[in-house]
Amino acid sequence: MIKAIEDSNLLAVKKSSTQKLNKEDMDLEKIQTLISQLREFLEDDDSEATDVMDVLQPMIEGNGLSIYLDKVYKAVSNYDFDDALEELKNFETKWQNFKV
Repeated sequence: MIKAIEDSNLLAVKKSSTQKLNKEDMDLEKIQTLISQLREFLEDDDSEATDVMDVLQPMIEGNGLSIYLDKVYKAVSNYDFDDALEELKNFETKWQNFKV
């Protein structure tokens, strides 16, 4: 499943790494799906959260949200899923404001 998401987001990932993004440039629905999947993996202490982060983080790079997602990434990289879940809550608050 992660492979299919990675393939479908390849263009968005390439684009996000080369320029600053705004919400018109982002696939908000796919990003929201990845955020939901990440939350589920973190709640289950599932290491597949790292795979979701590897797809999600490049999609967010290039705008002000990346600093909040970087904190989630750091915690996930350290397999500190409790801290990652807390940081994800902070990110989701910013994400909801961004989408409006």
